Parts: sequence; structure tokens; C-alpha cells
Amino acid sequence: MKYPSNGSMLFTIGWGAANKPANIKPEVLQQLSIYAIHHNDSTCARSIGHVNVQFCGGLYEGGICYGDSGGPVFHWLGDRWEQVGISSSDPLIRSDQACRDLVDEAKDYLLLPQERLNMQGSRTRLRKPIKSGEVLFAVGGWCSDDAIASVEMFDPTTTEWRAVAPMSKRRCGVGVGVLNNLLYAVCGHDGVSYLNSVERFDPQTNQWSNDIAPTSSFRTSVGVAVLDGCLFAVGGQDGISCLNLVQKVNIYDPSVQRWFRVALMGTKRLGVAVAVLDGYLYAIGGSDRQSPLSTVERYDPKANKWLSVASMNTRRKHLGCTVYNGYICMYLVETQSNRYAEVQRFDPQTNQWSNDIAPTSSCRTSVGVAVLDGCLFAVGGQDGISCLNLVEKYDPSIQRWLRVASMGTKRLGVAVSVLDGYLYTIGGSDGQSPLSTVERCDPKANKWLSVASMNTRRKHLGCAVYNGYIYAVGGRDDATELSTAERYNPKLNQWSPVVAMNSRRSGVGLAVVNNHLMAIGGFYGAAYLKSVELYDSESNSWKLHGRMNYRRLGGGVGVIKIQQYDSILYGSNSTSNILSTSPDDLKNRSLSTYVDL
Repeated sequence: MKYPSNGSMLFTIGWGAANKPANIKPEVLQQLSIYAIHHNDSTCARSIGHVNVQFCGGLYEGGICYGDSGGPVFHWLGDRWEQVGISSSDPLIRSDQACRDLVDEAKDYLLLPQERLNMQGSRTRLRKPIKSGEVLFAVGGWCSDDAIASVEMFDPTTTEWRAVAPMSKRRCGVGVGVLNNLLYAVCGHDGVSYLNSVERFDPQTNQWSNDIAPTSSFRTSVGVAVLDGCLFAVGGQDGISCLNLVQKVNIYDPSVQRWFRVALMGTKRLGVAVAVLDGYLYAIGGSDRQSPLSTVERYDPKANKWLSVASMNTRRKHLGCTVYNGYICMYLVETQSNRYAEVQRFDPQTNQWSNDIAPTSSCRTSVGVAVLDGCLFAVGGQDGISCLNLVEKYDPSIQRWLRVASMGTKRLGVAVSVLDGYLYTIGGSDGQSPLSTVERCDPKANKWLSVASMNTRRKHLGCAVYNGYIYAVGGRDDATELSTAERYNPKLNQWSPVVAMNSRRSGVGLAVVNNHLMAIGGFYGAAYLKSVELYDSESNSWKLHGRMNYRRLGGGVGVIKIQQYDSILYGSNSTSNILSTSPDDLKNRSLSTYVDL
């Protein structure tokens, strides 16, 4: 058999003159491995003093020799060798038993193909490297009373926003679509006039191009979607009237570069949401310039016809829309008289809209929310007329909100925490003045009891459970915003002060992230904040910990655990395998970094 052939493996072993472990230095094995690769030699041997080194080559399905001390392992890809293994002699690996066990397990899997059926487990499962995932773009819009051209990109692997090249024109009400991994910005308004121009962004070059033909009409609030390799621009307004115009461009033929009209919608729509599902284009809601719409139309590209389907339960315009698990999901509802959050989904099989989450029994704001025993609790708040002591819980198993025992005190701007199976409501306002009182609910007995009050009256405070304590941070008393903080010990039923933050903050978000307590945003009396402070319990001190992109008051905070690195990945064709185990230095290093070739 010609060597190397596709699938060939090359690795090094060594032994001493008396068949004892060789203790060959990693750099020696590396140099000899490079020599063997350079000469495509599967059986070459070298003697270095009393040490003998043997290079073995073979196929995944063939016999593989192995020995006492393993060096780098390489895999022939047809035109080059790729390192897929590491040296067990590496000091970083040798210093930790868990590391050695994982490396031995990986080498056994790679070098003993006949045994792989008996080695299957979570670490042998093929998976997609997280760093090859998708990114999110925010394009144009309206800021500081003017249209903007700026574009930002969010990378979920780093949780960071960064600016990319801006568009050549400022655009609000712009339609955005992605086709062939290129981002299209269609029409919009530049703050002075309506646009018909189209720009295209290439993320590989970080450049916008203007070589796309303009649409036939100037418009904003246009819906854009991709169907059958074509970019569709749906509805909008031209400053004079609302439009039912629909156009498409076939981008696969750059020599044509034209927009073509297709059948008109039955209803004129601006601020319309569009989605593609099962080969159909949906136009959902929007406004006819007089009022929001609940109607929905579906376009069949083969018949070039629009048909009405089931209407939504609520009239809405400028709504969010996406396709998920075979449904069209709608978010960010807006009606004529007010705005509120709701989620609905459309099932094309039944032609029906349904609410994924039932609404609470009362409309309210400044409500406290927490999760206990698999249920979502909504506590207190105000309904625009009075302050509430109402408490409801949402049971996802029956998709219903249920009333539970009311608090003893009416509270708005209340903080809510869960500790040791109890629900705590902390501070807030009774509608007249801030409160220091605290109540605790036993969900099994469905009863509220008063516990020790805080040392300071606080409303719109931040609250979180950290190291077995409930921390109450910032907020506002009768006169001013607060920087002070205190914590509750449930065993002693006692509040004790902790060091104050660097900034006064009401409406502050408080969360525990990676075992650190973080205070996020808020209002210090003169301006909104985007700074973040981190609390160190050992030194009892706060320190600044970066800034958000935007100033925020009363923003919600939530922590989602994301498994960015698997324990070990091998047995796949991935070139970015990650080993994450102790010591911590291993966590972010690819296998190829352990042996410097």
C-alpha cells in the first residue's frame, strides 16, 4: 500500500535499552516526528544514546503499534499532515492526573480503532465547534433624532458588540435580508427623504457595495425576506401613501441586476413583518396608515398569488417575527393605545394562531419576578391606579397563571429573591414611600410571614442571592439614590451592612455571573449609567468591571449558562478541538498548542 494514504496515522513511541520507559523529552519526539513527516517514512527508527525511537504509521482501520511513551500523533489529510494528538510528556499534562487520564483515553480511542465500539460516550460524539456559529447584525435605525448609517455585529461566543463598516447612506425603516451570506439593506429613510437604493455588505471584506439596482419606488418601513434564491421587498410607505407593492430581485444572475414586480398584496401595509415558511412568503400585520392590522397574507411563488390566512389575535405593527421549529413566532406587540410584550405563534398545519405564554390576570408594571419550583412568580407592581399586593405564578406544564396568597403589604418596585425554597419580597414602595420591610412565602403552605426588615428603606433596588445570603443593593430612599448595600442571613434572620458601591444606583440590575456579584447600570440622580461594578466578598469591596454599550435604568438582567467548551473532543474531523479540564490554563487552548511544531 502506498504510504501515506488517506486516513494514515503517524505517531512516535520510545523505550530504553533495557525495555524500560524512555522518558524522551517532548522536543526530541517533535523533531523526529518532523523528520518522519518530511520523508513520509512510516517505519524509520533512530537511536539517541541509549534511547530508541520508533515511528509507526497505519490506517484508522488497520493495525497500530504503540509503546511506553507517546509523542505527537498526526493524521494524513491527502495533501498534508495534521496534528491530532499531544505528548503525554508535556509538563502541563504530567502535572495533573485528570489531564493524563483524558489524554490516555483520547490516545486509546485514536490508536485502537478495533476497540472504539466499546469506548463510545459523550466525548466521542461529533459536534459543531461553537466558534463556527452565527453572528447577529444591527443595521441602521434612528438615534438622537436622526437616521444613522452605523452597523454593529454581535458575536455570541464572546458576548461582545463591535462596529463594522457603516452603510454609505443613513437609513431608518430599512429592510434587511441575508442571501448567500451577504447582508442586504433595502430602502429606508435618511432623515430627509425616502430611499430606493440598495446596499450589500460582505462580512469577509467588511465592505458595503452599491452595485445593486434600486427598487422602482422610494419607501421606508419595508419588509424584506428571501425565498427561492430571490430577495423580496414587501409593502412600506413612500411618504404619500401606504403600499401593497411587492418586488423581488434574482441575485443569482448578476448580468440582469433587475427588480421584477410580482402579484400585489390584497392589503397595503407599512411596518409589516415578513417570514418564509414551507416555501411560502407571509406578510403579517403592519399598518394601513390608519390603524394597526391583524390580517395575514401568504404568497405562493409558483402560482404568483396571495391568499389570506388566519388573522392574529391582536392588531399590531412594527412587530418582531421569526421562524422557529416549524412555526412563525411573533414578538414586540404594539397597539394603538399601548404597548405590551406578548408571544404568539402561527401553525401552518392548522392555520391557527396561539399564545405560547398566557397573559397575567392584571396589567401592571414595576412588578417583581422570580422562579421557584419550576414556576414563574409575578409579585406586586402597579396597574396605573393603585399599588398591588397580588401574587401569581405561571405553571408551564398547564400553561396557566394561578393566583397564590397575596402579600401582607402592597409593593411596587419590589425586589424578589428565592433562597432555601422560600420566596422573599424585599423593600419596594407602598405607593406613598419606600419600604424596608421584608416578607417570606412558603409555597407549600401558601403563606406569607414577615421577617427582619432591612436597615434602609429602598425601592427600585437590586437584589440577588450570593453565597447563601440575599444581597440588597442601591435603590432609592425618600430623598436620593443609594450606593449602600446590605445582606440578609436567613439562619440568623438578620441584615448586616456591606461596603457601599462606588456609584449611587437606583433601578440597578444585580446578578451573579461566574460566581461574582455584579451591579449593572441604573440611575445615580443626574444621568443613567452604563458602568458595571463587581463585588469581591473576600475583600468586601466593589470595583469597576467594564461598561455596557448603552446607559440603562430599570433594565432586566438574566444569566444563561452556555457550555462553550466540552471536556474533550476527539474522534472527529474538527481542526479546533478544545480540551477543558484542570488546570485552568488548559481551558482555552487547542490541542495544537501543546506541541509547538
